[in-house]
Amino acid sequence: YSNGHMIWLDACLQQIFMANILLKMGFYLERWQEIEEFEDDVKSLSAYISKNMWSSKDHFLYDQYADGSLSKTQGIYAYWALHTDVLPKDRLDSLVSHLEDTLTFNRPHRIASLAANNPKYKANGRYWVGGVWAPADYMVISGLVDKGYNKLAFDIARNHYNNVFEVYKKTGTFWEYYAPEATTPGLLARPEFIGWTGLVPISILFEGIFGIRSSIQTNTINWDVRLTEEHGIERYPIGKDGILSLQCAARNNEKQKPSITIQ
Repeated sequence: YSNGHMIWLDACLQQIFMANILLKMGFYLERWQEIEEFEDDVKSLSAYISKNMWSSKDHFLYDQYADGSLSKTQGIYAYWALHTDVLPKDRLDSLVSHLEDTLTFNRPHRIASLAANNPKYKANGRYWVGGVWAPADYMVISGLVDKGYNKLAFDIARNHYNNVFEVYKKTGTFWEYYAPEATTPGLLARPEFIGWTGLVPISILFEGIFGIRSSIQTNTINWDVRLTEEHGIERYPIGKDGILSLQCAARNNEKQKPSITIQ
């Protein structure tokens, strides 16, 4: 996916992600001939990204210039790779390790959209040159869980939630995006922005912090308990007619087996 000057990593990864969803749908609907093209797209894009857009020196994925050279801009967009199978485990481990690095993405409010050691990085976020965005964070957190990095997903979710909550306590509202270096809204961020910042008090809390994730397809709930304090959800909808109450009692420490009540 190119505009003649650049091949855009995130657009290519998103196409793989969406093609895989369409493949699943096509499989259930038995539309075999219509999904062959998506299978080809997934294979060719995955092979191209793996061969041409991975830097062995930096252990990172980058956009590519028309002359074949790679951009040096490390951004959150590379983590769309978590929603694909483009990288083998060792490469994925090293890509994910950058999320723990305080010189790049692990700033006071996680996750900075641009690596903090980039010369264009702004402490006030300035939209995408460092700003912390709920949909981008949700993309990374859900991808980390899908690929088994549950502890890191929990740590990032809790950091993001706590920062957004502190700004909410100060300002009484949710913001379009946030500053990576202070507990403040991002520069010129719009208030009353449930648009996507509503992900934080709902999906990021339920899935990322409580660890409660449901699947309608398999009719299951997976509860990965990490909090030690009492927590749960009342009136949790599952399927068309199901309403659940999910409660986990307080624990003395993380090693203690959780006591769970589900009605």
